[in-house]
Amino acid sequence: MINPELLTRAQQYAELSKIALDWERPLGNGTDGAVWKSNVDTAVKVLERERGYYNERDAYLRLQEYGFTEQIDDFWIPKLVNYCDDLWTIEMDFITKSPYILDFAKVRIDRPPDFGGPYTYGIYGTPTTLKLAARIAEIEKARHTFIVPSGQAAIALIYLVYCQAGSHALMPESAYANSREIADDLLAGFDIEVESYDPMIGAGIAGLIRPNTKLIWTESPGSITMEVQDIPAIVAAARPHKIPVAMDNTYAAGILFDAFAHGVDVSMQALTKYVGGHSDLLLGTVSVQDDAAMRQVGRIYRLLGLAVSPDDCNLALRGLQTLGIRLKHLEQSALTIAKWLKTRPEVALVLHPALPDCPGHDIWKRDFTGSASVFSIVFQDDVSVERIVKFVEALRLFKIGYSWGGVTSLAMAYASLGRANRNYGRQLVRFNIGLEETDDLIADLDQGLIRST
Repeated sequence: MINPELLTRAQQYAELSKIALDWERPLGNGTDGAVWKSNVDTAVKVLERERGYYNERDAYLRLQEYGFTEQIDDFWIPKLVNYCDDLWTIEMDFITKSPYILDFAKVRIDRPPDFGGPYTYGIYGTPTTLKLAARIAEIEKARHTFIVPSGQAAIALIYLVYCQAGSHALMPESAYANSREIADDLLAGFDIEVESYDPMIGAGIAGLIRPNTKLIWTESPGSITMEVQDIPAIVAAARPHKIPVAMDNTYAAGILFDAFAHGVDVSMQALTKYVGGHSDLLLGTVSVQDDAAMRQVGRIYRLLGLAVSPDDCNLALRGLQTLGIRLKHLEQSALTIAKWLKTRPEVALVLHPALPDCPGHDIWKRDFTGSASVFSIVFQDDVSVERIVKFVEALRLFKIGYSWGGVTSLAMAYASLGRANRNYGRQLVRFNIGLEETDDLIADLDQGLIRST
């Protein structure tokens, strides 16, 4: 006697499917009559078999291998919407399979690689990587998210998807330094020109668009000088030319700024920062909002073999569990410290998006729902470079490092940034505020300023 609950679940799977497959007959199409019954019978068999050894989540994953999922055109496209409730529980289980072991050769004969299901080989995604992708897509309100080995890999992937030989792209001069290196050292060799622009240009970017412009990059706020860009104005300039707008949304963790609601076509993050949150993983994401972009990005993603470790994805899933409370603490602590630094006579500017000194502060108030942990200060002109270096080296709780978003507070002094706009000479120091006590961090900055005199 079949458990009625099991039969109901099997019927649900069958109704959701556009493909009928069992172990006796080849593929059939439709969801009515004998084919629908075949679907139910097969689903029951799989559920009965798997439930004895695993759980319903694993049974559903196995059903996906047999074809119980929406029909898809390319085998790198995973099905992100899982109808098994406990896929979204707090379990931190992870699966590492390369290749996936299929029980029946017939599955692959009837469903060749140019059609196949979501789990075929590890570089095209594991249940763990797809669980992380689904959660990031949900946060960013994306149609689909691709998990890649790092934020830099995400940047490179986007360039290689949208630009070909002879293309022109626009990138803000405030962007992540490695993005400029990718442009100069890699893309230039492919005859792709990447032109820098003032991140505060807004609607004026229309004057830089050429007939061969294929991509407009944005990063808001900028990684070091913290300019907040007018994304809607840039999108409005790009739309008539059908130029995709890409955004590095790492600062906002996909939460503090809704990229797709503001017109962005493709959003990327370095999960290494806020999502990971503990400085113990390297991951990136590329998120898109429609099926056409999913296929466009997915084709290059598959060809480049941008596989990630399920172990790292598991760490990122762990980080998501505390992301909200960490962001709240980091925002409050960073703002308190930034306001304290603004009172110091040695400091000329505090480049924090939530403070008026920061270029684009009014845009931040309009478009963002909060601020994060990273900001910069600019020392007065009469503060020597030697004193700035001495100040950074005198800090005890703050460590010296380039990254941000983790539990440890960091400081980094920058030489001349080589920019046409807001270069700030050699007077700039960037901070990442971690999870240490705010008062302890202020005391550390105070003693560092005293010891550097």
